[in-house]
Amino acid sequence: MNTFSHELAVGKNRSLRRGLLFWFLTLSLLPMSIVSWVGFQQAEKNLSELAMSRLEDSADFKAELVETWFEDRFKDLSHYAKSKLSSELLIGLRKGFELSKLPLTQYIQSPEWAKRVEANQDYLVTIFDHYDYIHNILLIDPSGNILYSVDNNTELGTNALEKDSVYGGTLFAEALARTLYEGSSNISDLERVTLSKKYLSVFISSPVINQDGDSVGAIVLQLSLDRVFTLLKLESNKKHIYQYLINRNNFLLTPVKADWEEVLKRKTSECQAVQEGVVIGIKPYTNLIGKQVLGLCKAIHIQNTRWTLVTEEVQQVAFSSTSILTRISVMLRHWWLLLLPTYCLGAYQGQSLLWLMRVEEPLMEALLRSWKCQIMKN
Repeated sequence: MNTFSHELAVGKNRSLRRGLLFWFLTLSLLPMSIVSWVGFQQAEKNLSELAMSRLEDSADFKAELVETWFEDRFKDLSHYAKSKLSSELLIGLRKGFELSKLPLTQYIQSPEWAKRVEANQDYLVTIFDHYDYIHNILLIDPSGNILYSVDNNTELGTNALEKDSVYGGTLFAEALARTLYEGSSNISDLERVTLSKKYLSVFISSPVINQDGDSVGAIVLQLSLDRVFTLLKLESNKKHIYQYLINRNNFLLTPVKADWEEVLKRKTSECQAVQEGVVIGIKPYTNLIGKQVLGLCKAIHIQNTRWTLVTEEVQQVAFSSTSILTRISVMLRHWWLLLLPTYCLGAYQGQSLLWLMRVEEPLMEALLRSWKCQIMKN
């Protein structure tokens, strides 16, 4: 009788111990799951913010580089415009043209024009030869007559302001008119101005100042933007990032990928708000080549004009770290669900905690291996 009572007491104690252990383990999983879920939500938010911050940093850096490059070109142009050598050449050619009584096209072919150029052009020729981003240098009198061209192109001997000239009706002609009439430095927007309409050109102009401080015409630099294009190409060479420029009318100034035929022909409406002076953040949309991207529009101010730098990153790549975190979260939930019956089974069988640890250890190792593989793939 005493033996039976003892066994019954031991059985009740074991049953009570198993019940308490079962409910303790079950209830402990609930706050652990809540803490894990909150932690993963916060981590996912942080990773998303990190992806957006990376996009913003890239856009800010490239926009600053482009603005700085053009600021340096205007500083150089101002120096050339105030040089005594530039003003002497332009004043001499203007005086010779007026005295010759010849049509402009004949004057620039005369020995007298050649003599004046030969005597005073070394300064501008040296500048032209030294800087690979200068495609041409022009000297223009107050009436718009192109009296000098370093490269001696077809525009020499024409009037840039006349509608039937090479530059008639171009953005360059508009910028030049402001320089001549207002005495300000200006930039023309990117455009195709040659007869073939294939060469993309940007012109910056500044008034030429004589020794008395008076304007005697204008000096113009025709710029090659290869260096600017290269800055953007460094990012665009990455398969998941697209970086390009658009003008104030939202037309492409550089291609989204590598098709230069679409420049000045295709346009995007994603940055219209930025063009109107509204500051907007990163937003998702489908870009011009059909990719789902996160895009950011950054205004670039260059003297009298404004461009917009568009920086885009494929959404799937931008949030790849977040996707990995989500997969890890799912794996952890499965792990807890698998561990719960394991703990309960151990409690039911009355096994020690050491047995449970032996079961848990390979599960944890498998989880860590999977986590590591996901990170290495990313």
